[in-house]
Amino acid sequence: MGARENILRRIADAAMPKREMPDVGAIAKIAFEERVAKFAEMVQSVGGEVKYVDASAIESLPQPCHHSKLAVAENGAVWLPCKGDRRELFACEHLRVAVNAADVVDTMHDAVARVSLEGYEFGVFVSGPSKTADIEQALVLGAHGAMKATIYIYK
Repeated sequence: MGARENILRRIADAAMPKREMPDVGAIAKIAFEERVAKFAEMVQSVGGEVKYVDASAIESLPQPCHHSKLAVAENGAVWLPCKGDRRELFACEHLRVAVNAADVVDTMHDAVARVSLEGYEFGVFVSGPSKTADIEQALVLGAHGAMKATIYIYK
């Protein structure tokens, strides 16, 4: 047996056994009694700031301010579909996002079911400011994106 065959045999022998995919329908549905309050709590827990504003004040928010049609209570993430220049999302110091309280869903399972990219190049879920602790386990904000994130919730 040559070296190539030996390597391929060892790779095949080390392969993980096939497993059946879990039935995601069997997963218990998480539902938060106060969905918007849970969303706000999670935004703050990941370093973001939450401000409640009146719907009529949306146009007067500091710019640039992105509008999200989908937010997730379980992790404080907002869905931002994108096209064109991405710098406003990824190369900004302060990310501002307005979201209607009616657009907050309980879980990522609920969110993924509502995601649409129609008319966009890509989309991203953002949860709080950018952060990393790669270097000596010291938390650094803004390492890969916004140093600050403010979520404006309106009704």
